[in-house]
Amino acid sequence: MLIDADGDGKWRNGDPNLLLAPEPVFLDPRPQQIRAGFDIVTPLKF
Repeated sequence: MLIDADGDGKWRNGDPNLLLAPEPVFLDPRPQQIRAGFDIVTPLKF
């Protein structure tokens, strides 16, 4: 999951020239079952 930390509607990658770190990425270690047309609602703990 890409986390839009600054709320601008886009995920920002890092820029080494400006010394900007990328916005956070969350990888869930549990397998997820995905089906077309369905939403998955899972509470996240950071």
